[in-house]
Amino acid sequence: QHLTGYALLCFRTLEPLQLGLIDVRQSTEVQQKAQEISAVLKDLRTIAPQKLLVSANNRSFESGHRWQWVIGVDDYSLDRSTPSNAASNAAQRANAMLQGLVLGDCRRLLRAAPLLVHPRRSRALLGSRGVGPAGRQEVFELATTRVPDFPTVKKRSGALDEDTLLMSDAWAAARYAQRATLVERRLCDAQLVESLRQEALASKKLRKISDAIGELYPRK
Repeated sequence: QHLTGYALLCFRTLEPLQLGLIDVRQSTEVQQKAQEISAVLKDLRTIAPQKLLVSANNRSFESGHRWQWVIGVDDYSLDRSTPSNAASNAAQRANAMLQGLVLGDCRRLLRAAPLLVHPRRSRALLGSRGVGPAGRQEVFELATTRVPDFPTVKKRSGALDEDTLLMSDAWAAARYAQRATLVERRLCDAQLVESLRQEALASKKLRKISDAIGELYPRK
C-alpha cells in the first residue's frame, strides 16, 4: 500500500536495466499514489531507450528504432489470504483501485496493454513452486543468483527488509511477460503452428489419439 517495485528489463536478453522502489507513503489518497507512480512511468519512458542503447548487449540497436513496451504487472492479490477484518479488507480494496489506475496509466503513457501476471505462474517459470511469503523469498534468492548486485533494502539490524521482495516480484513478472509475448508471437505464425501440428501428428501415439477423438466427435 505504501511501496511498489519495478523492474526495467531488455526484452531480448532479459538484462536488468533498472530496478527500484516507488515510495508513495507520503500520499494519503489513492489518486495521489497513482500520480506518483505515473511520474515514475514517465521517467522510465524517457530513460529506457537511453539505457537500452548503452547496454553492452544492445550496441547494434539504432537510435531511430521504434520502441515497443511489454508490461507485466504482478497480480499480488491472487497470492494473498482472504481479508480477516474490516481494516485488511479496506486495504485490499484500496490496493485494487490503485492497481486499476496504474494499469490505465500504463496504457496511456506507454501505449501498451499490461499483462496481469499470476505470481505462481511467474515463479513456476523460474522453477519455484512456493506460495505466499516463502515463494516470494525464493524468487528473491533466485534473482540474486541471476542478477549481479541485485538491489536490497536492509533494516537497521542488517536483516533483509521485506520491501526488497517487491523488486524481485516485479523482476519475475517482467520475465513472465516476455515469455508470454514470445509464445503469443509464435502462435500467430500460422506456418509455424501448422508445421508443429504436422510434426506432432507424425507421432504414432498422437495420431492414434487424434483418430480416437475423430471417432468420438466426428465433424459434421
